[in-house]
Amino acid sequence: MATIRKNIAILGLNFQKELIFYFFGILLLVGAGVGLWLVQGQIIFMLVPVLGSIVYSYAYFSRYGKRIMRLRREEEEEFVRLFTYFQVYLNDGYNIYNALSSIVPFASSTIGAKLEKLIADIDTDKTIRPFIEFGNSFEDIQIRQVMLSIFQMVDQGNNKAYMDQFKHVFGRLSDQKHELHKQKRIERVQSMATFPLVGSGVSMIILLAALADIIGGVMNGF
Repeated sequence: MATIRKNIAILGLNFQKELIFYFFGILLLVGAGVGLWLVQGQIIFMLVPVLGSIVYSYAYFSRYGKRIMRLRREEEEEFVRLFTYFQVYLNDGYNIYNALSSIVPFASSTIGAKLEKLIADIDTDKTIRPFIEFGNSFEDIQIRQVMLSIFQMVDQGNNKAYMDQFKHVFGRLSDQKHELHKQKRIERVQSMATFPLVGSGVSMIILLAALADIIGGVMNGF
């Protein structure tokens, strides 16, 4: 429960409200099970809320972790997009400080706040610490390597060797993220292709249940 509470806080959601929605879903499943039992008169239908609650609970609480993973992936993709602009500004002759300031308007509110903090910290702290803190706010270790290479450019005054190093490290990160994005798109297309199969399976289960009910009625008639 502590992990779930932490994930809910990371997503900026209200823990009490999320629990209310969860228990409301459980009540709906219990109501469905009781309704089926009263209509069909068979206690086996009480398995519906039991089995349904297990599946529902797993799906409900696991979605927080999935949303956090998606959020972090989107932030990393945004980092690549923004620092592609950053690289363009460097090629146009901007210094590191001005190049960082120039990409802030293109950032989301979350990444924009991180960039503004980085720029403010650079004003007062000339060490590597602001760059490391910014890099550590992302999951991918390669982003920290990119920030390290940017600090080395600051420390060495845009030395060509360090500029080439930044381009190499950032280019490797950019290629990796583009490949991951392509794989995700392929996986989404493949998952969409399975929907008709799932629908056919559900239809078959409903058909078998109806058939079993008819056979049971015929047998009871004898």
